[in-house]
This record gives sequence, structure tokens and C-alpha cells, in this order.
Amino acid sequence: MVAAVATLTLMSCSSGPKKHTQEQTKTPAVVEQPQEVIEDAAYFIELSQQSLDTNPDQASQFLVNAANLYLAQEEHSNALWLAKNLLAKPELLTDERQYQLLLIKGQSLTVLDEDADIQALLTQANELVTSAQLPHDIKFYQLQALVAEKQNQTILQLDAQLRVFALNGQSSNDDIVRLWEKFSQLTQWQQQQLELKKAPMVTQWLSFTQIANQYGHNDDVMTRKLDTWQRQHSTHPANLIAEQFKEQIALTHINNQLQESQSKQVIAVILPLSGKQAMAGQVAQQGLLAAYQNKNESVLHFIDANTLEFETLEEQLTTLEASAVIGPLLKSHVEQFLAQNITLPSLLLNLPSANQLNENQIAISMRPEDEAIQAASQLANQNYQKPLILSHNDSVSQRIAQAFATHWFKSTAQPIESMTYSQGKEMQTQLKKSLSVEGSELRNKDLRIRLDQVIKTESRNRRDIDMIYIVGNNAQTRLIKPYIDVNTSTFASIIPVYASSRSHSLTHDDSALVDLNGMTFTEMPWLINSEQQNTPLSKEAKALWPNRSDSLQRIFAMGYDALSLIEKFNAFKAKPYVRHYGQTGVLKLNDENILTRSLLWGQYTRRDVKQLAFAQ
Repeated sequence: MVAAVATLTLMSCSSGPKKHTQEQTKTPAVVEQPQEVIEDAAYFIELSQQSLDTNPDQASQFLVNAANLYLAQEEHSNALWLAKNLLAKPELLTDERQYQLLLIKGQSLTVLDEDADIQALLTQANELVTSAQLPHDIKFYQLQALVAEKQNQTILQLDAQLRVFALNGQSSNDDIVRLWEKFSQLTQWQQQQLELKKAPMVTQWLSFTQIANQYGHNDDVMTRKLDTWQRQHSTHPANLIAEQFKEQIALTHINNQLQESQSKQVIAVILPLSGKQAMAGQVAQQGLLAAYQNKNESVLHFIDANTLEFETLEEQLTTLEASAVIGPLLKSHVEQFLAQNITLPSLLLNLPSANQLNENQIAISMRPEDEAIQAASQLANQNYQKPLILSHNDSVSQRIAQAFATHWFKSTAQPIESMTYSQGKEMQTQLKKSLSVEGSELRNKDLRIRLDQVIKTESRNRRDIDMIYIVGNNAQTRLIKPYIDVNTSTFASIIPVYASSRSHSLTHDDSALVDLNGMTFTEMPWLINSEQQNTPLSKEAKALWPNRSDSLQRIFAMGYDALSLIEKFNAFKAKPYVRHYGQTGVLKLNDENILTRSLLWGQYTRRDVKQLAFAQ
């Protein structure tokens, strides 16, 4: 290292060129040496000393080579020291060498300093290659993947790993398996985000993933779909996974035939069919029966949760020879059910308050916080710089707003401004304050007083807000959305407004379309005209129950999905890539045995409500 210090000192005094162009980097950096010479870091430092007087540019390259070798030799402290000191003299470095040294510094810091801001180095390196029109090195994406993993940014991590795989000429089968493990965990909206980043081979990976998601529970269809995919993408690395799938399917084919020959299964369904919540239970029952019409693989046996003595449930299930359970629906009944330690495969229609689920239990989540996480993640990719959350001051809205804010910060590392509002006279005042319209009105008033004459003025909203996320029910949103419109200056661009499904209602009339015009929101397929919606059933349900509330519509959709979900119970457990494309959304089983949903996006226009392919 003494030699390196001396070389750096002399280079600082050198009268060599202040800045080298990209063309100069084409000069061969390393001269040929006899085979017996050990070309380690010390060797290149010695070469840099020897060439300093005759060729300072080559001396600089030799020191970069030395830093790279220190890294390869796992002498991270020496690599970091040398990289830092060379970067402190940017006038002696080409853009390409600066870029290499930034990556060496980043790689060393990942080993030596857990708190180092590697992302700042990556940003600097990215700006450098962009301005100099250089290609990215594999080390850049390796670092990006490490940073993304630490920050739990799944999409950024997988995008970087795909780029590493494309640049790595020595990728192994293990690398392919690890990539597939990442793809198998993606939700539908995460797949949409990843596709937008356009990493190498990502389109083919995603088409393969969607086959596994949609048909992984059905061996015969899965095999046919895999064959078609392989014919179209015969050289893609996912062919390794496809062959593994087909081998597994062949091994389990005999077992599947035996299962199909068994008698019909009895599914016990526990719902509140009497008492105060009877309507909710009956609507869930109607959804199950609607799904059951075209199925004959099972027998449904309904049990009224309000008259059930839960202590006797295990005995009843044995008498029925039940093979699975759907329900309960109400949270209080869920807690009573869990206390019985029923060992049958069970699909809970509500989440427990505290108890963790056993391996034989899964639960469907209809939490509004889940869609706030999806919305925050997707909208963060739209490059909004100054978003604002407007949330009603009730407890549910505040939970949703907090989930959105937390995930926004996780996705962008930037805090989000948030304001609450109340219904009534305070709403307009609070909105004007959040948009800084109130201050504009006061300045206009002061101007009129000073001029002592009538002048025409127009209040202007603040210009830094570029997106608003509203959290409130449909009635609250119908009040606040027009206030946003009228308090947006005619001189300013229209502020995009987004919302959760609570802001949407099927019972909209022409005035609602006007009030909510332009608002974009997340919603389950059952409540929006879309390709995934069961349109014939939707029309039939509207004819039978024209005045059914939005909340009961959601329960009906959950009941409809429940039958398919319990039938896919074993597939969900054995194959983490299996999804259910249902009326409540695209459902995925997470590590906590909870089925989470990916929702669609819809938008109000002056004529109707339409589906959007992606948040625009």
C-alpha cells in the first residue's frame, strides 16, 4: 500500500491531461507479462509506479486494476481505500474508470459497512454511464439487487437479478431455480410492475409464470400449456422449470386418478344463518350455491353458526364425514372455531384477531389496507413527486391512509403528505388549506384593500401537488372530489385523483358520474365491468337483488370464490405459484396462510365506469 500512496501522490502533481475522453480508454490497460508473473494487486501497483512518468493514463488504469484485484482477493479494506482515494482525484480519471471505482467502493462497503448508502453510489454511477453513454457493468446490477433486497423492494431486486443473469455467461441451473422462486411469489400487480421495467427475457418469464399461476392446480391443462410455451420459447432458461413441472406431474398422475375415483366429498359450511347478521350469512350462502350449480364433485352441508355449540363441532363433522370446512364468516365465530383445533382443511372467511393459522387453515383477506399497499406500490412507479393523501377522520380510513403512506415510503424512500377531513362545513376549509388555496384568497383580499378598487382575481392552488389519494366511503368521496375540482386553478394542470374501492359504488347515478369524473380506483372484478367478471352471473344477480348494498355484493363474491378456493387447498399449499382468478380478485396464499388479493383499476367518466389496464 505504501507504493500506492506514493503513486497517488505523484499522480496528483502530474501535468497529464485533466480529463480523458472515452476514446482514450481504448488504450490497452495491461501489457503482456511472462506466465510466471503473479498478477495480483501489488503487481499492478508496481506497474503503475513504473509507468507514471512515461504514461500517467496507463498508471491510472493499473491502479484501477489493483483495486479490482483487492476486491477479488477479498481484501475489502484495501480495495475501499484505493477506490476512495482515486475517486478523490476525478480529474485524473476517465468516466469509465470513475464508474468502475464507484462499483468497487460499493461492493467493499457492502462487506465492511452495513449502514453505507450504497444507493447513492448507484445513483451516481447511473448518472455517469448515462451522460457518458457507457454500458452498465454486471457489478452494478449485483449491487442493485443487494440494495433492493435490504430495502425489501421485490420488483427492483428481481429486475436487477434478471439483468445479472443476462450478463453472466456462466449462469447455472441453480441461478434459474432461484429466479423462478422469485417469480413464483409475485402478485399480479407486481408482475405488471416488473414488465414495465423491460429487463431481458422478462416477457417470456412472465408468460411462463402466468401459466403456472392459472393452471398449476390442473395437471392436464398445465401440461398442454407448458408444451405450447416450450415450442414458442425453446431456448428460454425457464424450460428447465417446465421440464421439472412435467416430471412432477407424471409422478403424481396415478395419485390424481385414485382421488378422482373416490366418492363425493362433503364440505361443511359455517355461516350466520339467523340472528342480526343473518343477511350477510345468507348472501354468502347464495354465492356458494351459485358456484355450486355447475359442480358435482362435492356435497355442501350448511351449519348455522349462531345456533352452533362450537364445542360439539368436531363430533358433528365426524358424523357428516366432512372432508373440509368453509367458514366461519364473522370474526367472533372464527375465534370460537380456532379454539376447537379442527384438523380438517379449513377456509376461514374472516381473519382471526390474534391467533396464528395452522397448516390446515387458510383465510381470505378482504382488508382494505391490502389494496392501499397495491395502490401505493403501483402509483409510486408513475413518477409522482409530490402526492397528497386526503383521508376521512374515521378509524377505517385512517388505517388505509397509514398503510398507503407506509408503503409509499418503502417504495420511494420519500415521506408523503397527509391531511384528514371531516364531513360538513369543515371539509372545504380543510381542503383549501391542504391545497394552499386559503393563502391565495387572503393574498387576493389584501391586494384589493391595498389598491382600494375592484379588481378581478382568481385563487390558485399550490402547484407542487401532482397526485391525490382519497380515502373515504362513496358518499364522502362524492362530496370532496368536486371540491378538489373547483379549487384547482384554471392555470394549473389537472391533479390526478386516485381512491380505494370504498369510494366506488354500484348504485351510482348520472350525478355521481359527474361528481367523480376522472377518479381512478381499485376494485374487485365482481364490481366492475371487466374480462375477469362473471358477466352472466352479474346480470342475473342484479335482476334478482337490484337493491343489494355494495358490502353485501362483496360478501356474495367471496362466497362464490370460496368453493373454488377450498378445492384448490392442497394446490395452494404444495405449489406457491398457484393463483385463483376469482370475482374478489386474483388470490395468492402468503407465508402466513392468508389469501391476499390483486385488484383491478377502474375509472369514472361522465358516461360510465370503465376498467383500466393499469393505473394511468
